[in-house]
Amino acid sequence: MKLKIYIIATLLLSSVLWGCRKDDLPVKPQPSPFSASIKAGTATLPAAGGTSSILITAGADGWWIVVPDDKKAWCSITRVYGSGDLEVPVSIKANTTGLPRTVEVAVNPTFNLPAVKLVFNQAGQ
Repeated sequence: MKLKIYIIATLLLSSVLWGCRKDDLPVKPQPSPFSASIKAGTATLPAAGGTSSILITAGADGWWIVVPDDKKAWCSITRVYGSGDLEVPVSIKANTTGLPRTVEVAVNPTFNLPAVKLVFNQAGQ
């Protein structure tokens, strides 16, 4: 009986020690180069409204876009998250306030990289 307990204890201890050995771990993922910009010539929109685009370069990494809550009534982005390289449309509704207006949109990359702030301007009537 003591021999069985010894064998079981030895096997158990061996499996614990074997399971705790350090394996070669995969390389920690690194962020892809990230950039976001407004499509050339579309940062300022007329009072009648229109569409612009955000050009995102993210490789295989993810990103998300934040429009301030108080601007969402007139500035909308249909795709606010994704991954990879993409051109994301930005729709600006007609400006009936009579005053110029501005919205700052944040494009946030993964890997805790800093957000890219993009400013869209719209003329008043």
